[in-house]
Amino acid sequence: MKRKFDYYWSLCNLAFAVATILDPRLKFKFVEFSYTEIYGHDSKMHLNRFHKVLTDVYYEYANEARNFKFASASNFNEVASWKSELDCYLDEPLLPLDGAFDILYWWCINTKRFPTLAKMARDFLAMPISILAPCLNFNAMITNPT
Repeated sequence: MKRKFDYYWSLCNLAFAVATILDPRLKFKFVEFSYTEIYGHDSKMHLNRFHKVLTDVYYEYANEARNFKFASASNFNEVASWKSELDCYLDEPLLPLDGAFDILYWWCINTKRFPTLAKMARDFLAMPISILAPCLNFNAMITNPT
């Protein structure tokens, strides 16, 4: 049973972790805490793997944005600062946990500061949980074990 859980968790947890990173109240701190609780001594390895996935996803979005622009001297600095957009966001202090916080509105008003991350937030935070079908199959297995 644990093997099945680990398999389905490995399919779902990266999408959940990316969505968590995009919450300015939680960011990487909550992912670090969760991975330490889940993986224990192996958490560093899993965090490194997640950080690579996050960076790869970020660059995929950044390259997509670049494909819509013409290469010019005026946008050279913008292209050069794509990675720093992610770093700047992660380096900012966490916002206070507030039940009335509207994460989609926050990304709407911060789109100019973090254009690539705002596109990621639009996609990851709007993703219905049912998109992650393996997780649903796992839940069905738990409620209806055979």
